[in-house]
Amino acid sequence: SGVDVTWHYKQPGGDGDFRNLDDCDLEQVLANYHHAINRSKECAQDHDLNELAAVIRHGNRVDLRWIYVHMIEEYARHCGHADILRELIDGETGS
Repeated sequence: SGVDVTWHYKQPGGDGDFRNLDDCDLEQVLANYHHAINRSKECAQDHDLNELAAVIRHGNRVDLRWIYVHMIEEYARHCGHADILRELIDGETGS
């Protein structure tokens, strides 16, 4: 069965682009982030990497290994976005 989770920034219609962050101060955003990390660890605990998720994503049953890889890809992509913004601000490229 699935696990109940808290969607801190989930938008109506499935668009989770963080539009409502203006209502949260930095401490709340960081608290939400750390809560999500801890909840993710709890959800994955005691599950095999080949175990299929209860929820179908984009028409497919995915395993825990796919979820980990997807989250690494997403995190890296967003870090890349932050680097682009930093380069636009200070004009320096990363090294």
